[in-house]
Amino acid sequence: MIALADQASGAPVGFLNPSLYKLDTTQPSVIYDVVSGGKQDQSRVDFANSLDASQGLFFSTRIIDYQGVETYCDGTGNCASRNDVIST
Repeated sequence: MIALADQASGAPVGFLNPSLYKLDTTQPSVIYDVVSGGKQDQSRVDFANSLDASQGLFFSTRIIDYQGVETYCDGTGNCASRNDVIST
């Protein structure tokens, strides 16, 4: 984003953090903190034969930042579970 600002202005705009933080104190609704969105997932679709959809598709979803028992199953119904606790 800074590179685009540099390019648009035709000159380096410099270190913007002080200006951004000043904006936040004078206009509090300008900058929003990024906070955790709760449980999120990562979903994907893969070709069963790794080349194309002619032999079907695999669908998988993984919950991100989940703490508890997770069970994984392959296409034949074989499943395995593990306790996925994140230690800090």
